[in-house]
Amino acid sequence: MKALKDIPYPSTSSDPSIFESWSGEYDRVRIPWSIKRLSFSRSADQRYHASRLLEQLSWNGDFAEAEQVRQELVEMNVPIRPSRVYYNLAWNVLRQRPPPPNLTETFTNWLSLLPNMTNDQKPLNIGQLSSALLFNSHHLDLETIAQFGIILSSKGYIRKMGSSVVACLTRHADSDVSSRILDEMIAADYAYNRSQFGAIDNTSTGRQRHTIKRLWSIAIRTHCTAGRPEVAFRMVKRAHEHDFRLTKFTYEYLLGKLEADGLDDLAAELRAHPCCGQGCQSMPRTLYPILTSTKWTFVAAKQ
Repeated sequence: MKALKDIPYPSTSSDPSIFESWSGEYDRVRIPWSIKRLSFSRSADQRYHASRLLEQLSWNGDFAEAEQVRQELVEMNVPIRPSRVYYNLAWNVLRQRPPPPNLTETFTNWLSLLPNMTNDQKPLNIGQLSSALLFNSHHLDLETIAQFGIILSSKGYIRKMGSSVVACLTRHADSDVSSRILDEMIAADYAYNRSQFGAIDNTSTGRQRHTIKRLWSIAIRTHCTAGRPEVAFRMVKRAHEHDFRLTKFTYEYLLGKLEADGLDDLAAELRAHPCCGQGCQSMPRTLYPILTSTKWTFVAAKQ
């Protein structure tokens, strides 16, 4: 494709004499109704688009050829139309064994070409991609998971996969890194809502606040189960500074972990905070899950 673009135009004008004039012979040709209906039902956008070849290769499962065409379109600065067909390409990258050496880049290239949730007639099966990234791999690639969370948040899917991504990154990545990615996911979701719905109404604002409350609560409880109650306590204080609400269960969970680890001063400070409430009771120690340690190649979490 790039080679065709580099071919110079002919220096002389075309010769119209090589074309045959219209005659009644063409009028007598009967066109099948199926072809007529197809040709007239297509809009101008459907008849041709610069990335249509890429879509066709994706439908046919020609993954290597599709990747080559995608690279050429990018090199020529040709815009690629978002399409759900690129889900097949993203899924193919994840199921390759052994994984490709540039997995994160290749996967996110196709992931970024998926349409927004509101622009797609049928929501994508995000759960299949999440399972392949989080559970069906011998190697947990946290960098790819982080990009997965940020890109799909920018497309309106934060409520579909946000909880699993945040829990995984909080458990296994450095706390500063996981907090930054959480902030980026929430910011991407906010930008998506602004771009799709314009001014944020009360319903959208309430949904946004619920998302923040849910994801921050998950991150704080994950720090507790990973044996980092002091990090969880600092995250609660940061939530209070930004006026983020947390679930009552999260306060109780953290309070129980602080008391169980003998951090009585932090527990007393947490209990005295108005958000914790007078009726805030610590969780029984028997409810804390038992976690085993695992080595990862991403930024290691501080135990």
